[in-house]
Amino acid sequence: EEHFTRRDIHDSAMLIGAVLLVGSLFYLVNFPDDDIRLYTMHILSMTLSIFSAVLMYQGINDVVGAFIEHLSPWTRCVIQFVHCAAYVGLMQIAIGYISGLLFEKNRVDLEDEQWTV
Repeated sequence: EEHFTRRDIHDSAMLIGAVLLVGSLFYLVNFPDDDIRLYTMHILSMTLSIFSAVLMYQGINDVVGAFIEHLSPWTRCVIQFVHCAAYVGLMQIAIGYISGLLFEKNRVDLEDEQWTV
C-alpha cells in the first residue's frame, strides 16, 4: 500500500489546478461573445506584461549584483539606489511620452475657450 505525503497531495492539486486554468483560458479565448474574448485578452496581456517585467527586473538585478558583489556595502547600496532610480526615471519618461505630455508637437492652449457641438 502506498502512502502519500502532504507534498504529494499538494503537487497533485497544483497540477490539476494548472490544467483547469489552461482549459478555462482556452474556453474564454474561444468564447462566442466578442466582449468576453476582448477582456480575456486584455487580462492575459496585463498578466504577461507584469510577469515579464518582474522576470526582467530580477534578471537585470542579478547581473548588477554579480558585478558589485566585491564592493563595499555602502557602494553596493548607492549602486542599488541608482539602479532603482533609473527604473523610476525611465517609467516617468515612458508615462509622459505615452500620455502625450512629453515631446508633444502641437501644444494645446488651455486658456482658449472653444465650444464644440
